[in-house]
Amino acid sequence: MKYKNLKNGSPDEHLDNLFLAVTDIFWNMRLDADISEKEARKLIIRDVNMVLDESIRQFEEDDIQ
Repeated sequence: MKYKNLKNGSPDEHLDNLFLAVTDIFWNMRLDADISEKEARKLIIRDVNMVLDESIRQFEEDDIQ
């Protein structure tokens, strides 16, 4: 599977890209940065939650970037 360059892609296409991005980040953390599985999972989940929170905040303030 390859990343798709999406402007207005379907939810499934965006989920494919999300899967690839999270997988790439996880294995980079595990193999290249030597971060434990538990810590890598914790950091990824923390960062995804921050992105969602910021996106919701921007939407609510009509400040979408």
